[in-house]
Amino acid sequence: MISMSIKAIRPRGFTVVELVVVIAVIGILAAITYLSYSSFQEQAREARIKAEANTMKEAIELARVKTQQSLLHITGTSWTGQYCLFQEGTGVHENPSNPGTPIPNGTDFSVQNSMTQACWDDFLAAAQAISDASGIDVTGFRDPWGRPYYIDENEQDSGMYECSSDALGWLSRPYVGGYNQNWPLDLNIPPYKPICYT
Repeated sequence: MISMSIKAIRPRGFTVVELVVVIAVIGILAAITYLSYSSFQEQAREARIKAEANTMKEAIELARVKTQQSLLHITGTSWTGQYCLFQEGTGVHENPSNPGTPIPNGTDFSVQNSMTQACWDDFLAAAQAISDASGIDVTGFRDPWGRPYYIDENEQDSGMYECSSDALGWLSRPYVGGYNQNWPLDLNIPPYKPICYT
């Protein structure tokens, strides 16, 4: 009788099948949580980019109206983002005929920060000029991966580019583009001159 009562109170362990089911459920819940978090992060990045890009666009438009000048005259260059398309240590700054070796497609700028010093110098100078002219501070703007935004001053004083739109953009991840292609993600900023709308 004593041996039977001992058997009756001995706890029963989990079976292998029960353990596998529990581990599988935990794995599924972890995967769902990770995917939800990744999606949330991507949405947050996109929202930040759109907010900063729209603020910068507003600052550019206001700067052009206040100064009665094209963006080219405000920033002092016709292509602020030029040196952001080329590899570090290649080309000669201030020499458009020798800008350097193009950044290869597929480059992930969040992993290797390939932005050249010339790219940063030009962006920071342009952001300061836009901030000074508009009264809206855009000098601290960076995309979520810490890279400069792209500015392309296209509106000229006269000629065939007189009524061209300026461009404001950001690099895709991974990079797809090149010297002769526009950056994949950008905003067009219509010319400010009234003559362009008559």
